[in-house]
Amino acid sequence: MVWRPRTAEYSSACENAWMARLTSWQELRALRATPPGLAAGDVDRKGTFVAALRQAEELAEAAASASYATKALPLFYALSQAGRAIAAAHLPDPWQLRGHGLKVGSNPGQIIRSTVTPMSGSQDSYHGTAAAIRSSSLVASAQLGELWAANPDLLDVRIPGSSAAWRRPIKLELGDLQPPAGAAVGYEASVVHTNGTVTMPIDVPGTTAREITAALAGYPSLRDAFAVKQGSQGPEEAAPGEEVVRNENRPDRAAIIGLRCPPVTTLNEIWNKTREFASVVEIAPGYRHSKIPEFVGYALPEIAGAACPHPLMLWWSILLGLSSLTRYEPAAWSAAIDLDASELAVPLEQVLDIAEERLPNRILHVLMAN
Repeated sequence: MVWRPRTAEYSSACENAWMARLTSWQELRALRATPPGLAAGDVDRKGTFVAALRQAEELAEAAASASYATKALPLFYALSQAGRAIAAAHLPDPWQLRGHGLKVGSNPGQIIRSTVTPMSGSQDSYHGTAAAIRSSSLVASAQLGELWAANPDLLDVRIPGSSAAWRRPIKLELGDLQPPAGAAVGYEASVVHTNGTVTMPIDVPGTTAREITAALAGYPSLRDAFAVKQGSQGPEEAAPGEEVVRNENRPDRAAIIGLRCPPVTTLNEIWNKTREFASVVEIAPGYRHSKIPEFVGYALPEIAGAACPHPLMLWWSILLGLSSLTRYEPAAWSAAIDLDASELAVPLEQVLDIAEERLPNRILHVLMAN
């Protein structure tokens, strides 16, 4: 799901930046008195919204006090119940959800190669929540490690025994939407002259345009982008065998890629075009005190040959997989989290800790953004 600011959304993006500061269930609790969306004016929807969100919070509290031996179970069910609240607020009729919608194929010997497979249907918890937040869904089986690798919240968590086919998200620094101090009303509509290209630094390997294009191929939001060389009039598309420009001011010497844009356009359209590089755009985690939010984007890799689901739905798949292993393969799970014998133990702890931290924010964001 790509969030693209439009002129009407420009100021509200900054006014609503408080969402990025919310790191506990307290702010979600505040929504129970005044639910968003369709739950605001429908008694049945509001009843489900309030009850499901309360259950989600209590399950999250149970997860916080659980050991890693069982933590995945209440975490998944906290997210599942939050999904019912999301559906009550944002899913058109019929909106009641039944069943998981995914099945897990356990691999006790290599748990990160366990599979998560979508089941047919639309009113189950997985597909209904995905539809409510306008996310794509899994279209075929994916390995647990592949879903883990694709989750931007887990970008810095090592995956022991990972496959080269499991692509990580590419982080894009997008800056802010705030005009300079003293800017006139309508600043976002100011005319801008370009050479027909909007550019973005990106940390991918490759020296030539052909190599950069190959590196971008698995990322749907980057397939229209091209590698950039320095032309006589500024950045321009490099031919396949030509060397690309790299940003010497960044430690990673990021390659420069571009998208075509009109030679005469507006600042607002430049911002919109820039955000097309990303699959998802959100306020940067850790934003706290400044009134000017910083935005971060992620180019998400394709999963099972199709567009990657929203990060909340990636969490859904991952936590269902981990909770199923916890429940149905207790010996294999205990071995996987054995700090004295398993190299997966600490990374799995990190995954579960990050889930506890990030899920309230992600749930709040989709509830307020729809």
